[in-house]
Amino acid sequence: MGLDIYRVPPNEWFWWSLDERARNKFLTKLSGSKLPKIRWSSRPKRAMQEFPSGHASVRVGTYSAYGIFVLALEEMTTGLDSASFEADEDLELAWFREFRREYGIRRGSIPNAPHFLLMPDNSGSFVPAVFKKPFRVQGEWIASLPAAVHTLEAFAESLAFDLSGDPEVEYIKDRWLPLATMRNVARILHGFFAADRTSVVMYL
Repeated sequence: MGLDIYRVPPNEWFWWSLDERARNKFLTKLSGSKLPKIRWSSRPKRAMQEFPSGHASVRVGTYSAYGIFVLALEEMTTGLDSASFEADEDLELAWFREFRREYGIRRGSIPNAPHFLLMPDNSGSFVPAVFKKPFRVQGEWIASLPAAVHTLEAFAESLAFDLSGDPEVEYIKDRWLPLATMRNVARILHGFFAADRTSVVMYL
C-alpha cells in the first residue's frame, strides 16, 4: 500500500466531491482569495464514478515515506524530540537521527507548511487557489495547491537540493538512506503539483 495522488479538473471535483451546501461553503471560504479563472459552477459532462480511471496519477511512495517528508517539515518549523517517537516508529526515528546528523537543529521559515502538516495522508484535496491555511468542508481537508508548491520549493532551497534532479538511490547494499527518501518524496510531489497548476490534486 502507498500514497497515490490524482489530478482532477476543478469543476469535476467541485460537483462530484461536494454536495450543494459544501459547494457554497467552499466558495464562501475562498471569497477574497486569489482565484484562477476557473468555471467552478460549470457542471461537468462526465460523472465522477469514472474516477480514478482516466485521470493522471502518480505513486508518491509508501505512507511511511510520505510521513517522513511531513516530519521533516515539522522538524524545520516547530521542531521534534526523539522522545516523542513511539516504539514501533523505527523508520521515523532512523530518519530523525540521520537528519540531525546531516543538518543539525534547523529551524527556518518554510512558508505555508500547514498545507502539508494539517493534511491527512489518505484523503484531502489541493485546489488551485491561494489562501493561508487549509480548511475542512464536508469532512474533507482542502489545501492550496500554489501554497503547497511554494512550500516544496522553500523546503528544497533550505536543504540545498534540486527538485528537478534525478531520483536518488534510496538503498545501498540493503542499507536504507532515509534522507534520499525524504528528498525523493518532495521531488515527486513538486513534479506532479507544478506540472498543472489549474487542476485539483486529490490524495487517495
